[in-house]
Amino acid sequence: MLPAPVRGHMPMWIGGVGEKRTLRIVAGHATGWNAAYVSPADMRASAGSSISTVSEQAGTRPLSSVRSNLMFNLGIDDRAAAAAEAGLAAQWGPMWERASAGALLGTPESAVDRIMENREAGADMVNVALRAPVSGDVIDAYLARTVPAVRGM
Repeated sequence: MLPAPVRGHMPMWIGGVGEKRTLRIVAGHATGWNAAYVSPADMRASAGSSISTVSEQAGTRPLSSVRSNLMFNLGIDDRAAAAAEAGLAAQWGPMWERASAGALLGTPESAVDRIMENREAGADMVNVALRAPVSGDVIDAYLARTVPAVRGM
């Protein structure tokens, strides 16, 4: 790599949730793991046992970071939140049950709980994945109400 990484090494992040191959590759090679749309319980199980076990078996160091990808599916109020969830459920079809477990659902206030659940499950960071179209009012509310509440915790 030219020029060389500023820190002297290039952190490698691997995203995915497959236990047979992906988590084994994460444990053997990655600096960090990006878990997309997984429930806090699944993240806890994968980060806590699957990756740790594979890392020990491979003789590699534990991950330095775990990041959770959460789908942004909030509404400004309960009514808008229900409509947003119904729309995405229709788009995702049978996959919605799995994807919704790793989504910010409800209002900006309820997003605080989901983010903290992911933190308690082992995520050091959270990516919020926006899927267009997204209401500017909801993003403003998220930035004004959710982000400060999470930072305060």
